[in-house]
Amino acid sequence: MVNSFFFPGQFSGRAALSAVLALAQSHGCRVPGLAELAAEMGIGLPSRVGVQDLMCAAGQLGLGVQLEQLSALDLPDTPQPILLLYPSSADAANMLLLAHCDRRHVLTYDHTSLVPMSNIEPLHVLARKWAPAGTGWCLCVKPRLA
Repeated sequence: MVNSFFFPGQFSGRAALSAVLALAQSHGCRVPGLAELAAEMGIGLPSRVGVQDLMCAAGQLGLGVQLEQLSALDLPDTPQPILLLYPSSADAANMLLLAHCDRRHVLTYDHTSLVPMSNIEPLHVLARKWAPAGTGWCLCVKPRLA
């Protein structure tokens, strides 16, 4: 696991928690409403959250997660869905929920807008915006040990 202080930037609290809720739901977890999760975490909406907050939210929802740096070529072999994280400026960041990836195409959901949007695009197009230096950050779901 990589320490979250290596990932720069903060996320919109509403969009970030919505993405974590979608990730948890797609992995079969029972999910509360957005306001309920924010209240449980003591986060006011709207607010800015960091990677550590995302990891705490995922843990509260029953997911084991790890922050990892991967190349676009690693994505097809990584259990999905996962959250792709990328800086958009010096202090802000965006994320995409990667629902499916094969060696050629990806299916992503963008939770940063008021209306989440899905997108299918070639893997190399995603790689240019998510991992322009060759590797990018992602929040991967790991099995919890019972």
